[in-house]
Amino acid sequence: MWTLAQRQRKAAEGDDGVALILFAICMSLFIVLAALAVDVGSMVQEKRSLQSSADAAALAVADDCLGGVSGACSSGSGSTATAKKYANANSDDGCTKAKSVVFDPGSNATSGGVKVTTETASGTTCGAAEQKHWFAPGSFTSHATAKVIWGGPGGLTSALPMTISVCEWQNYTNGGTVYTPPNTLHSPWPNGERVVYLRGPIAPCGTDKGEVPGGFGWLTPEAGCRTPSSTTGWYDGDNGISPPSSCSPTEMKTMVGKTVFVPIFDEAVGNGSDAEYHIKGYAAFFLTGIATGGQYDAKSLVTNKAPCKGEDRCISGYFTTGTLSTGVTGGGADMGTSSIRFTE
Repeated sequence: MWTLAQRQRKAAEGDDGVALILFAICMSLFIVLAALAVDVGSMVQEKRSLQSSADAAALAVADDCLGGVSGACSSGSGSTATAKKYANANSDDGCTKAKSVVFDPGSNATSGGVKVTTETASGTTCGAAEQKHWFAPGSFTSHATAKVIWGGPGGLTSALPMTISVCEWQNYTNGGTVYTPPNTLHSPWPNGERVVYLRGPIAPCGTDKGEVPGGFGWLTPEAGCRTPSSTTGWYDGDNGISPPSSCSPTEMKTMVGKTVFVPIFDEAVGNGSDAEYHIKGYAAFFLTGIATGGQYDAKSLVTNKAPCKGEDRCISGYFTTGTLSTGVTGGGADMGTSSIRFTE
C-alpha cells in the first residue's frame, strides 16, 4: 500500500514530464516564430532595397533622355545599361539587376515616361542572398517597379511674380533653340546675358508683344512674391510699374544668382488692374540683376552695373534649362523647363 508521501512524489514526477513536453513545444514554436520574423524582415529589407534601386534607375534613364543622350529615349542597350548601373549601385547588397526598361510610346527629350523593373540577381555571389530565407530557400525572387514621367510644366508656383510674352521669349532664345547651359552659370560669366524690359526702349515684338495698357508684366502674388499659375487658366495682373506690394525688396534680392521659373503668356486682355494673362508655359531664367526701382534694385552679377537706367524697368539674366520635381507635370509648352515625377 502506497503511503501519502509516495503518492505525492509520483504525481510530482508526472507533472515534471508534462512540463518538459510543454517546454519543448513552446521552444519549438518560439524558434519557428523567430525564424519567420527574421525571414519576413529580410524580405521587407530586400523589397525596400529593390524599390530604392528601381527609383534611382528610372530617374537616371529619364535624366539621360531629357539630356538628349543618343539612344536614351528607347528601350535599347543605352537605357538598359544606365538602368543596370544605377540599380545595382543603389542596392544594399549589390545583388540587384534591372529586369526591364519600358518607355511610353513617343517618349522623347521633351515629354514621355519610362518604367523600370528591378529584381534580385542570381549567380555565384548573389545566390547566397537568395538562399538566406528559412522558408522555401532559393525560391524567393523579389522585384520592384518605378515609373517616371516628364514634360513641360502645366503649372507651378513662381518665385518671381512676373510674366513675359511668347514673342519676347522667342526672340531671346531664337525660337527655343539657344539656352545657356546651367553648368556655365558662374564666374567667369558666359556671353549672352539678356536684359528683359518691363518698361524701356526695346520692344522686339512691336504690337505683337501682347502687353496690356497700364500693365508691366507683373502678376498678382498669393503670398509674398510667390505666384501660382497654370496653363489652364487666366491670371490677374498687378498694375503699376513697381513690383507687387506684398513682394518685399529682400525677398526679390534673394533670387539674384538663382534660377527662377518665369510664366510665359500667349494672350493678355484688359488693362491696368483688370489685366489678365493666359500662360502657355514656363521658362528657366537665371537671374543676375534687378532694376525695378528703389530698394528692389540689385546690380548685375556679370557687369556690376544696373541692368537698365533712369525710368526704365528690367531684369537681367540668362535663359537656361531646368528640371522641376514639383508642380504639374505635362500640359505646358516646351520652353526649356521640364517637370519630372514618379507615378508608381
